[in-house]
Amino acid sequence: MKKLPLIKEFALKHRRLANTFWLWGLVYPLLLILIIGLIYLINPFLPYWFQLTVITSFQLLLLIEVFFSLYLTYRVFKSKFKALLTCIIQFLLQLIICLVFLSIFLFIMKFSSSDYIENTAKQKEDAPIFFSETTNLDYPYDAKLINVSHYKLTRDESVNMIFSVNDVDSFLENASKLYRFEPITMDFPWIKSTSVTGNFLVGPLCMKGINTIKVKPTAYFLITKIVAEIENFCGRREVLFTQIIESRHQPIIMVILPKERLVWLNHSFYF
Repeated sequence: MKKLPLIKEFALKHRRLANTFWLWGLVYPLLLILIIGLIYLINPFLPYWFQLTVITSFQLLLLIEVFFSLYLTYRVFKSKFKALLTCIIQFLLQLIICLVFLSIFLFIMKFSSSDYIENTAKQKEDAPIFFSETTNLDYPYDAKLINVSHYKLTRDESVNMIFSVNDVDSFLENASKLYRFEPITMDFPWIKSTSVTGNFLVGPLCMKGINTIKVKPTAYFLITKIVAEIENFCGRREVLFTQIIESRHQPIIMVILPKERLVWLNHSFYF
């Protein structure tokens, strides 16, 4: 008897209903969903191309596995009616698993947010490392850190840092070896609001005449924070702009204000 190809032999292998329904139909899809969820949780720390490749691969694998499990269950029965009925029940259970996991995942993402954190001792300590790892540039020896902040709410996340540097010409010369800077006019507007409502606000910055702000965390309890004032940053400024990573999900930009001797680095996340 001619031996079947390995893949075909695997697909046509005789299996019991319990094996196809519970193991292939429910346990394996659940494991794949858990893996996809884990990748989503750690994806801000992974390169964009790796995220896209891995997540897409596992999503495709999950889709193939679901339909393959339905095929295996259908083959167990001789009666088409029983086969179709069992496959429908199996598919509905798979759908329920996906919906339950999605609900739990969204709940965790909603209530495990760090919201808005600014100028903590840990942030200040890690700022030079964050700058070097993000830009592949050495943190200037004469840099004076002015502001560092982290905003995270569900799928939106942003890390910002602003520092002054005395020898801005040397810094620009070194940075220009890796990135092409475009001269543009930045008009960071004065904000009249007294609350932080988005991941674009850096400090918060540019809140003229305001000394404190109210931050609304995920749990909806207001927290008052002192506004970090950065001189010569807000309003209309001639700057040099570069996009270190051009990405819809994880853009990184760096802005140099030569006259003001300031550097602004922003790394945003979205998934």
